[in-house]
Amino acid sequence: MVAEQKKERYSLKKSLETEPSWSVEQSTIFNWVSSGTGNLRVGAVAGSGKSSVLTAIVNRIPKDDRVCLVAFNVHTVASIAAKLPTRVTVVTAHGMGNSLLCRFFEGGTNIEENKYRQIARALVKELDVADLVESAMAEQRISGKVKALTERQMDESIRAQLRTYLIKLIDGCQATLIDPTLDNLRQLDGYYRLACPNGGDRVLPLVVFALDRGEDMARAEKTISFGDMLWLPHKWVLYPSVKDWTLVDECQDANPAQLSLYKKLLSNGRAVLVGDERQAIMGFAFASPEMWGNVGREFNAQDLPLSTCYRCPTSHLDLARYFVPQIVPTDSATDGEIKIVNPSEIKEMVSTGDLILCRFTAPLVELCLELIVSGIIAKVRGRDIGVQLVAMSKQVNAFQWTDFLITLGDLTRPKIKKLRNQDKDTEADSLTDRFMAVKACFESFGVECHSLAAFTQRIMSLFSDDAVDVTLCTIHRAKGDEADRVFILSCNSLPYTPKDALGWQLEQEDNLTYVAVTRAKQSLFLAPLGRDNSETEALCKRPLGGMRVTPTPINVEPIAPSIAQSSRTLEDTADIDFSLPKPQSSRTNNNGTPNGTYPLPQAASILFQSGQMVVFDGNPRNACKILAIDGNTATVQRGTVGATSTVALGQLKSLVPV
Repeated sequence: MVAEQKKERYSLKKSLETEPSWSVEQSTIFNWVSSGTGNLRVGAVAGSGKSSVLTAIVNRIPKDDRVCLVAFNVHTVASIAAKLPTRVTVVTAHGMGNSLLCRFFEGGTNIEENKYRQIARALVKELDVADLVESAMAEQRISGKVKALTERQMDESIRAQLRTYLIKLIDGCQATLIDPTLDNLRQLDGYYRLACPNGGDRVLPLVVFALDRGEDMARAEKTISFGDMLWLPHKWVLYPSVKDWTLVDECQDANPAQLSLYKKLLSNGRAVLVGDERQAIMGFAFASPEMWGNVGREFNAQDLPLSTCYRCPTSHLDLARYFVPQIVPTDSATDGEIKIVNPSEIKEMVSTGDLILCRFTAPLVELCLELIVSGIIAKVRGRDIGVQLVAMSKQVNAFQWTDFLITLGDLTRPKIKKLRNQDKDTEADSLTDRFMAVKACFESFGVECHSLAAFTQRIMSLFSDDAVDVTLCTIHRAKGDEADRVFILSCNSLPYTPKDALGWQLEQEDNLTYVAVTRAKQSLFLAPLGRDNSETEALCKRPLGGMRVTPTPINVEPIAPSIAQSSRTLEDTADIDFSLPKPQSSRTNNNGTPNGTYPLPQAASILFQSGQMVVFDGNPRNACKILAIDGNTATVQRGTVGATSTVALGQLKSLVPV
């Protein structure tokens, strides 16, 4: 043991001697670790070197202190753990919860990913849905479909929808730690837009039975799901070993169950919570949209920034700055490049190591199939996406294989139409996206499969979480990724603004755009997608390929785009200059703040409107939103919860038009 401690001290000394020259902002954080008190929240912009900073923080913590670093995913755990001394526990929140359950059971656990899916299937099987089937059959007769569903098939389809909804409610209860009362479940559905199907109310009482059955299975058989790893430690009041230091990465995307675990790690210890409010994108998975503010309050944390991006060229940051005004490049940053390309050119352009991003799945699947035909080793990241497409495909298991696509369309289109009529555009677009992805697969290799089993197996072969020559992934799965060259497919759909979205959802769509444009280290290729080739070619002639770089005002009803289609028409933008001028100076002063101001687009001369994003006195750090206009003055608000003030219109400049 003594020899190990000496070896670790020597390793620590050598690591400190070989550390890079730190910036003023980084040094301020290290000084807080060494001589400060309390807890710290670090606002780290994209590419700010969080992993390096966290490693350096550990090197400055007394060697006898107990340290736990909570990483966002298992890939991050492996990369960070390799850089840290063995005395530091590196774990994900789920890994921490699983360890607590293993200790509770005095042994291992049986992880069953589909545990609650099986429970939901059994519970929904007992429901009486005869009235729902009768109503759906009547609608089908009125529509006069050629490939109509039988009564049995309609029953199976309705039960599948109810099962999916029940599983979402179960997942939501476990992640948010809410009591599964009927009122709470309805609020959960409304806030997170869980796509309640027809008859969905009748599964609400089943949630408490499902959770109770899941808890009983855990106690009796040690069988747990991934959701159980976070929920059961809270339900059973299990506490991890208290640490002197708790370091948390990506804390802005934590859910309440994860936050509960983080708090249990601390007693009289200290915490460093690292994240980026503008990279909060996991609300769809029940991460709390208010988590960044909640973390600051719950831990009574002091705030320090990391505003320098060490990844992106200056041209990319000129684009990112419309969403995050404080992000700045390093002194050695190159100009880089941003190019608009036609999607048809991508298969001739890609090379090993390239990353292709898109807001939606279907365009990625279509392009992946094209790349594979061209002999390029490519995969779409996320096997769970493949599972969703397989589940949709299995709805037509009882049909003639040659009629597969027609039948799937007959099943799906009425659901999409109904959602549109109910102004549920987000759900309609998501369902359309999945249908178009399955359609692309069937048109590529469906006929040669001859059976559903063979077809679904081929679908799953497209998806992988392993590294390949060319990776395609949704933007949600790209956080933390980087590549020399990045393609953004269907760039004109960014930011995605469905008209039924809530304010927090629109903010997260803006955040997704920011994440997308900050992945590349050298080249960023914007590839728009229109409804046909002529529209795609027209979009390629527009600045940024039709992508909008204005954060969506949350109090202005946005226009909903179709999948792979810009929410603004070409006519809407014909008189607006979206060019991105370079800043007068992209460097920083000694205190880490930008040196100089950033010129704004020519569109700044347009009339001001309520809800418009503007800057005060020409400084992008003073970004704010107009709440009201009265004569020559405006009431503005900084951020979404900042203080309001009244300023003269002459002191304001538009970031970009609404």
